Amino acid sequence: MIKIATISLAAVAWSLSLSTMAQQRNESQAVSNGRDLAFEVCAICHVVAPNQRDAPLIQQPTPSFEDIANDPKATAKFLRRFMATTHGEENTTPITMPHFDLSNRQWDDVIDYILSLRKQPPHSGLPPQSSGDSATDHR
Repeated sequence: MIKIATISLAAVAWSLSLSTMAQQRNESQAVSNGRDLAFEVCAICHVVAPNQRDAPLIQQPTPSFEDIANDPKATAKFLRRFMATTHGEENTTPITMPHFDLSNRQWDDVIDYILSLRKQPPHSGLPPQSSGDSATDHR
């Protein structure tokens, strides 16, 4: 009886660890996809990675993705709303953010990537606090 309970408990623990690993892999893949898409679409105006080799082509001040990520109001919900509503005319001066026809998953991946750039408070000893509205909550 104890042997069956031990085996069952081990099977449940193994199943949970596989589920956690799959979720981490999916989140990691979303961040990677978002980074690739950001280099393709956003790097024209923004520095999308701290180690970005080429400067943006547009030379007007736009915040880097790292600066956006570290803005206290930058949550997945805020970023999605901003990207969906803050667009201007492509022919305006100064140039405003154009509308990009991306799927919800693509937007979520870019948002996941941006938020992955958030710096943790130095040596607080506390685990990072969740804002409760990650991009994956909106999928």
